[in-house]
Amino acid sequence: MNDESQSIISPEEALRLQSAEKQLFNKQNNVAGEIEVTQSASLRILIHSVMNRLTRSFPGYDWLVSANDKTGVVDIYLPEMGGNRAYTLHITKLDGNLKKVVKAGGEILERFGLSRQKANIDQLATLERNFKGEAVQK
Repeated sequence: MNDESQSIISPEEALRLQSAEKQLFNKQNNVAGEIEVTQSASLRILIHSVMNRLTRSFPGYDWLVSANDKTGVVDIYLPEMGGNRAYTLHITKLDGNLKKVVKAGGEILERFGLSRQKANIDQLATLERNFKGEAVQK
């Protein structure tokens, strides 16, 4: 037997070695390997409820809602305004009717001089914007 024949391995063995190397790398570098969503079911229900309340109260606007179990807050965004400014509410201070959510949505709209009624495309298109493309608050 020559040295060349000993260096050839089967595809199965190559796959096993590759997998072992990946596991070792992940362990040494503290890599979980896959993205894991750890959001609780109750938090997903809350996000859905907040979105539903905003879209019913202020139809036509493209609301975005995020929430975090660890910080205990819900953030409400209106991405059409540009930037990453959010209205933050504490989850523990929300009531069953989500009155604070409606108030927050209305305040976001008022900051930019937008109607609390159905979204007006012309009004959105003519908003004054800064050099970053973010809507300027009134």
